Amino acid sequence: MIRVGSTVRRVAGPWTPNVAALLTGLHAAGVRFRWAALHLEDLIAYSYARAAQGDAALQRTIDEGHVLLYEGDLRYIRSLLSEA
Repeated sequence: MIRVGSTVRRVAGPWTPNVAALLTGLHAAGVRFRWAALHLEDLIAYSYARAAQGDAALQRTIDEGHVLLYEGDLRYIRSLLSEA
């Protein structure tokens, strides 16, 4: 795990979808806590927003094409899910 700004991040693993579903379900049931699962869409949107606010590191990530790769990965995953 690593702390980045106001978030704590960990490597995704086979358990990640289950943890995300649990957190989402608890939130929907009214359990309020500071923990939330950030999905790839959230991270992409966050990257663009922070870069627009002047975050040089995230702007460099966008400029170097990393965010476009994430968006491509997301489209690929969605295409696989729609075929299932």
